[in-house]
Amino acid sequence: MRLPLVQARRQEMEGAARPAPVRVPGSEHESFPIPCYRSPQLSAAYTANVLICDVTLGPTRSWKDCAAPFAVEEALRSGQRQIVVASSGNHGRAIAYACRARGLEAAVLVYERTPADVVDSLLALGAKVYRYADRAAVHDALRAFRSDGWYAATLLDDLRLGALMPGSVGYRRIAHAIADAVAGDSIVIVPTCYGDGATAIEQHLSRLGRSPTMCLVRAAAGDGAIAASIATDVVTPQVAALNASGAIEVSVGDDAFRAGVLAMSATLGKRLDVAEGGTPEAMSYLKVLGALAKDKPVVCVLTGALYPGLTWN
Repeated sequence: MRLPLVQARRQEMEGAARPAPVRVPGSEHESFPIPCYRSPQLSAAYTANVLICDVTLGPTRSWKDCAAPFAVEEALRSGQRQIVVASSGNHGRAIAYACRARGLEAAVLVYERTPADVVDSLLALGAKVYRYADRAAVHDALRAFRSDGWYAATLLDDLRLGALMPGSVGYRRIAHAIADAVAGDSIVIVPTCYGDGATAIEQHLSRLGRSPTMCLVRAAAGDGAIAASIATDVVTPQVAALNASGAIEVSVGDDAFRAGVLAMSATLGKRLDVAEGGTPEAMSYLKVLGALAKDKPVVCVLTGALYPGLTWN
């Protein structure tokens, strides 16, 4: 059975139309709509006030489009024109696109098991792609690139504590979209690998006077192909800090991801990143905990959309 894998930049590569960027006054960066709206279907299914924060309208159709331009600008300010990133897909494509737009060189480090379609999408955006056997080898390669003067848009574990992914200020736009859509504190469901994006959203919501409960959706350690692909088999300092602050973590297995991504795609009428398949499992878990209530909004952050031609084998 072939199922959707992860968001790819197919439309951009094939020259198809995409939403026109909106220039933000006083900003060098392209902006794009981030709608946050109530989902009648999910609200009815879970007897709660469920909203969708859709961050899939950017140039590479993932929430990494919020952070990547800022990471590129940070590199330029430091005098560097070569950026290296470790990525299973979305982050790499967003960095490759932002680098190409600003005339920088991008290198993306991936696992050997990364599907060919993902690699092809990165190459089509002008990135150099390097394959490695496992996470330890990727981090060794990151250190080597950094020692050669490359700007790293992925943090090594020994740098991650107390730091956020370069460009994380871009996630402020997601926090503002959520704050504008809901009046009170909310539960925010985020499919996440390393927790950088969820941490940044929480921090920006806090600066807006909100106290969100973050719900992290991560693949179950040691699971099969989907879990391995989205690289969620590690606990980073960001995730540990979020959990210590009261975040709820949901570990989701392959079967639940497969069923969930089909259910979410059908509900929203669009093809979604496989990571979104963990959202129904998270909603069900929150319901069992008794955390769902009509007076406490639940915001599901869509982190990526999928394009024709990319499938899960």
